[in-house]
This record gives sequence, structure tokens and C-alpha cells, in this order.
Amino acid sequence: MAALIAAFYFGGGLYRERVFQDPLDLLHVSDEHLLRYYRFPRLEIIALINELDPHLQRATARSRPIPTSTQVLVALRFFASGSFQSTIGDAHGITQSSVSKILDDIIYILVRKAKRAINMPTENRHITRNMQEFAAVANFPRIIGAIDGTHIAIKRPEKDEHVFVNRKQFHSLNLKVVCDAKWRIISYNVRYPGASHDAFVWNNSALRRRFLNGDFGEGLLIGDSGYPLEPFMMVPFQNPATNAQEQFNRSHKKTRVLVEQCFGILKNRFRCLHKSGGELQYNPIKCARIAVCCFLLHNLCIRRNIPNPEFEEAQEDDNNDDPEDGGAVDGGAVNGNTVRDEIVRLFFFK
Repeated sequence: MAALIAAFYFGGGLYRERVFQDPLDLLHVSDEHLLRYYRFPRLEIIALINELDPHLQRATARSRPIPTSTQVLVALRFFASGSFQSTIGDAHGITQSSVSKILDDIIYILVRKAKRAINMPTENRHITRNMQEFAAVANFPRIIGAIDGTHIAIKRPEKDEHVFVNRKQFHSLNLKVVCDAKWRIISYNVRYPGASHDAFVWNNSALRRRFLNGDFGEGLLIGDSGYPLEPFMMVPFQNPATNAQEQFNRSHKKTRVLVEQCFGILKNRFRCLHKSGGELQYNPIKCARIAVCCFLLHNLCIRRNIPNPEFEEAQEDDNNDDPEDGGAVDGGAVNGNTVRDEIVRLFFFK
């Protein structure tokens, strides 16, 4: 206990907010309370305080600093709830303008960390591990990632408003995500507005260029029919003609659903991304950065086996049900058919 108290002191000093009156309160409040309102248990919050403290010390060096502990709790509360800054400020005894500055600082730090921490597997042992974990789900071979897009609602942008209106007629960003079989996010693209089709986002992505370059060896992605069939992108048969093709589709569905589950876990935990919490009241660039922060924190929760909070309301339905056919790109369907047929022949022909 003494070590925890010391770590907390070094992590940011005394609290100056209403939720925790002194540095011992964090150690005494229940993990259940912390998980409900901040999404992390006590030890993980202390670890985040210590990790972010050197960066936040520099960020506030020219003004009277708010303790790192308060800053981290404020940011976690925002990601967990998407509440108004004034509401979060009132709960922590600081002003709305202070909350705004805290969010700017922590978002900047976490986005930089995410660029280093969220990566596709490139070493053979990591590629093989991903393949094995996916194969364990429904015997689908060679998959290293499941890909899909999800929308987050944002306020009406001041510029080019029409390109942010998605097919469900609300303003959004279309976030492209690849996850592994454990729901960890291993690649993302948050640059595109809501009107962009998944296939367009994919066809113009740096990740696709890396697959074309052969960076992932025999590794494949698995996606729905909104993506084009390519040698490295496995999509289902639109009209399966054989029992083997039907088996392929069944295995494909059971495997690909992992990315939809990833979105459900992500948005359930970080309600700032969930449409039930309203629109994110920021410009598109800041909304995209908020999403990246949540990706990083989501992966930390998965890695630490932190339980996902339960909510009674229905899961958000903003993904690509009944997606349009992704078509073919640069003759990719020809080679894609060859790879897909070979997988059917070797693994699903009985």
C-alpha cells in the first residue's frame, strides 16, 4: 500500500476536485465505481497517471498546473461518457476552459502514442500468431485481421457539410478499423467523412498499398461484401454454388463478426463514440483524434483483461448491414478468385 501511495504522489500530487478530496481517496474508492465512471480500475489509473505525468508537466510548465491525477481522470471521464465539458468540470472542481485545455493536451499525447503502439503484425512470429488465433475461431486459414468501417456521429461541420452525411442521414466520420482475433485494434484510418464508402476508404489506404507490396507475407484480411475481392482480401461468395462454398461463407461469417464485436466493445466502453450519447461537439479533425485515443485505451483494456461495462440499451446499429458490392480493383478479383478458390479446395471441400 505504501508503494501505491508513493506512486500516486509522484504521479500528480494532491487532487483538487470534488470526486476525490485527497490522494488517498483514489486508493479507497471501489474499483466498481472507477470502472463505471472512468473505465479503469485503481492500479491502471495510477499507472496512466505515472505514464502521462512527464508529458503533462511539460504541457503546463508555463502556467499553474492542474495535478496530473485530475487531468487523467477528467480525460477518462470524457472518453467514458462524452459528457459536456462543463459537467465534467463541475464533477472535478475545475472550469470548463480547464477541461478543454486538458482534453487538448491528453488527446495530443495519446494520439502520438497510438501511432507507435497500434501496428499490423510484420514479423513472421506475429503473423503466424494472428493466423492461429483466427483459425481457432472457425477454421478460416491465413487471416491476420478482420476489417470493417464504423460511423461516429459528429456535429454538422462548417465546411463541406454534405460529404459528412452518411447513408443513414446523420453527420459522421467513417472509421476504418482492422482488429485481431482478440478484438485488439491493429490498424485504423480515421480520415474519411461519413459519405465515403468502405471500398473507397480501403482502395485509397496506405494499408492496401502495404498488402500490394507484400509486407504481410501470406497473411490475408477478412471483410464483408462491401470490400473488393483481392488476393489479400477475402469476402464471401455472393451466390455460393457448392456445399464447399457455403461452408466457406459460414466460416467467413463466424470469423468476420469479430470486428463487429470489437466495435460493440469499443463503443460500449467509450460512450463518447456511441450515438446514444449524442454527437461529438467538435470539428472533424478533433473527433478523429478522440477516436484514436479510444482505440489506444480500448487496446489497453483488452490487454489488461478489464471487464466491459454493461448497459441496458440496445447496441448501436451504424455499421454496414447489407453492404454494397465492393466490386473489383485493377483486376484484383481475378487473382482474388484464385486465392479464394484455393482456400475452398484445401480447407472446405468435403
